[in-house]
Amino acid sequence: MKKYGIGMLAGCAGLLAIATGALTAQPLCTPSVTAYCNLGTGQSPGTVNTASDPIWNIVSDPNGNPPGPAVLIGKPVWGAAPLGLHWIATMPGSNSGGSGYAGGYYTYQATFSGEAGVLSFSVKADNAVCAYLNGTQLDLDAPTSLCWGDPTGGNSTGWSSFSPTLKVTTGFLPSNTLTLVVFNKSLYTGVLLQGTFTPTGYIEVCKSSSTTNPVPPTGIYKFTVGGSAFSSSTNPLMVPVGECSGPIPVTAPTAIITELPTPGVGVSAITAVGYSAPPNSQEENLLESYDLQTLTATALLVPPATAGDTSTETIATFTNYEAPPGQLKVCKIAGAGVTVNTAFIFAVNAGAPFRVEAGPLDQGGDCVVVPGTFQVGTAVTVAEVLPAGDAAPTITVNGVSTLSAGCTPIHSCVVAEMGPGINEVSFTNSCPPCEKVNGGNPFTSLDIVNYSLVRQVAVTGTQSYMTYRADLLNRGTTAMGPITASVTSMDPSRFVVVGQGALNFAAVPADGQIAGSGTFTILANPAAPVDFSKLNWTFQSTRSMSPGQ
Repeated sequence: MKKYGIGMLAGCAGLLAIATGALTAQPLCTPSVTAYCNLGTGQSPGTVNTASDPIWNIVSDPNGNPPGPAVLIGKPVWGAAPLGLHWIATMPGSNSGGSGYAGGYYTYQATFSGEAGVLSFSVKADNAVCAYLNGTQLDLDAPTSLCWGDPTGGNSTGWSSFSPTLKVTTGFLPSNTLTLVVFNKSLYTGVLLQGTFTPTGYIEVCKSSSTTNPVPPTGIYKFTVGGSAFSSSTNPLMVPVGECSGPIPVTAPTAIITELPTPGVGVSAITAVGYSAPPNSQEENLLESYDLQTLTATALLVPPATAGDTSTETIATFTNYEAPPGQLKVCKIAGAGVTVNTAFIFAVNAGAPFRVEAGPLDQGGDCVVVPGTFQVGTAVTVAEVLPAGDAAPTITVNGVSTLSAGCTPIHSCVVAEMGPGINEVSFTNSCPPCEKVNGGNPFTSLDIVNYSLVRQVAVTGTQSYMTYRADLLNRGTTAMGPITASVTSMDPSRFVVVGQGALNFAAVPADGQIAGSGTFTILANPAAPVDFSKLNWTFQSTRSMSPGQ
């Protein structure tokens, strides 16, 4: 993008007032006690064509409209906003997105609390926009320009595409202001921001040895912790047996902790405990999900009200034992367009090829037990010869969806870490050119029903982690399963899904219903009824159930 002279925005009167704190009070998003703050423009419960944005306020407007909530544009000329968001401007009424806006500077501001965390956002505007955190200008378009867009009106980049996603990790105060100064040359104007502020929570990882088949007391084990300085296996967290790490800052509502495999060692138990935020300060079970076979756990975090306070930290404990060698099964499921009993060719560790016939989805496919045993904690490569016309298979390892990486042929192989007992690697193939002949999406008859609340952890007076179980309903004429159902929120302004966001189900009979294994968790206001129709579920055949929760 051409570098335009938008630095003049810093001289506008509204921005000077912001820098000196001369603005009136505004709505406050408090992620330091809600674990998450959606800073997107035009969220619910705001309504289009009205001055009702719950987060963003008008600070200055050359049209003379008074300060107050920003207006959600009903019919933006620049195209629709992402789901749950809207473009905003300053004129209420049916012409909120019209051409009657004066040229000049439009200033909008949101406030949020949190002394430490990550502010991540991108923005569009007509014609150009600059952003400021607590009065300090942020660089929206490094290295080209501090601002985003073209104040001359000759280039559409400002409103046709989002600025590069900016991640800010410094410059925070107990109460913060994020300010957008938009320059409009003439006619249409508006601004659209998508982003969040996620505060820093803390977790400690502890290592324990089983009293049955204990591991050597001198062992040191390696972990990765997502969202922290130890998120990569090239820089793992090191924890000796019988000890704990120090408090680890994590910039996410949850921490995904994975123990790196150690040959001959398994995990027999995983726990995660901590305390809810004041004034409750109750000990809570913060283990959102776990999988002993893949040595992975997802723990909820309760961020402190003050940066550096570890009184609400989560303590995750992994218990190890010496495990005997395990076995391996390779399974094949006939997906959409694949004929049952079609033979597929596999190899393990580039050894002799063998055949596995594709079994029906409602029976979980067919399997072959690979001869011999495999040391727990070692990697085994399973590769398939992909037939012409077939799409890349969906692969699961012990019931967990696993990407094809670190092996060949890419997209039709997987590196599986061996766990105790019987390990199961399943491939579900589909043949898009064959679907019109053999049938389409097999999951259209499935629904998630019968939600029940099993745990609620208060993070503040208005926000809680709410954990649910649910059932799988099969309205079809054939049995289905096992099935993994993954969930996302279609209304993140009201609630967000945290953690793994998945349920496992055993085979469900035709016109039948079955309870799920495990739970899923959302972050929401417990005083407001949860609209479960705003949950979007996708389904995948898994052949086997994950041994975790």
